[in-house]
Amino acid sequence: MAAINAGASGFLLKDTEPETLLSSIRTVYQGNAIIAPSATKRLIERMTTGAGLTAAPAQPAYTDPKLDELTDREREVLIEIAQGLSNQEIADKLFIGLPTVKTHVAHILQKINARDRVQAVVFAYENHLV
Repeated sequence: MAAINAGASGFLLKDTEPETLLSSIRTVYQGNAIIAPSATKRLIERMTTGAGLTAAPAQPAYTDPKLDELTDREREVLIEIAQGLSNQEIADKLFIGLPTVKTHVAHILQKINARDRVQAVVFAYENHLV
């Protein structure tokens, strides 16, 4: 959690296959984020319990004003991102096209000033969207 709070764009386990490692490096280099699927559940549990977060109160005194800049659909997409869904899974769940999901993700990252999906997930949890 400290690494993600400090701006890390990914997390892989030490037994990651070499091909996956190389692919992940390319993904992060392109500005995206990677979290090992086997670690996603533990990461979400830590974020929901507050374990590992730096001095995060149970309920913040305020929500980030950037949250108000999101449309209702962008909030829906952000919630699905925070729950670990891929773009394709979000498209299927919300009955929208994959390009539309990608557009929403780009707008979300821009509006909340997040570098990648990992930072967007942290933003969603800090603002109690999930």
